[in-house]
Amino acid sequence: MASAGNIAAVEFLDAAIRDDRRCARRSPARYATEARRLGRDDVATVLERVPGEPPRTFHEALQALRLLHAVVWLSGHHHVGLGRLDQYLWQFLAGRPRGGTLEITAAEELLAEFFIALNRDADLYPGIQQGDNGQTITLGG
Repeated sequence: MASAGNIAAVEFLDAAIRDDRRCARRSPARYATEARRLGRDDVATVLERVPGEPPRTFHEALQALRLLHAVVWLSGHHHVGLGRLDQYLWQFLAGRPRGGTLEITAAEELLAEFFIALNRDADLYPGIQQGDNGQTITLGG
C-alpha cells in the first residue's frame, strides 16, 4: 500500500491515474471517428463527450457506464456488479439534469442495447461459467 512517505509509490499511482484518464478519453475518441465514418453522427457525438465529461442524457450515461465497465473487464476484473442502476440512471431517464425528456420506446431500445453489449463477449473471458457473466444489477428497494 502506498503511503504519503513512499515517494516512488505515490509517483507511480499518480502516473497510473493520469494514464487511466488519458485512456478513458482516447479510446472513445477512436470509436467516435469510426462512428462518423459509418455515418452514425448520433453515436459519435456521444462518444466525443463521455466518459471524459459528465453525461447529460440517458444515452450518454449508458455509454459512459458501458465504456468504464469495459475498462474494468479488460483489466481482468470480470465480476463487476453495477449496483442500483435505477438510482443513478433515473435522473437521465427523467430528463434531469440537462438532457430533456426521452421517449420511452427510445429509452427501451438504448437499455436493451446496453444489456446486450454487457453480455456480448462474456464467453471469451476466463473464469466465467457458462451462463454466468458475473453481472449483477439491483433494481428497486
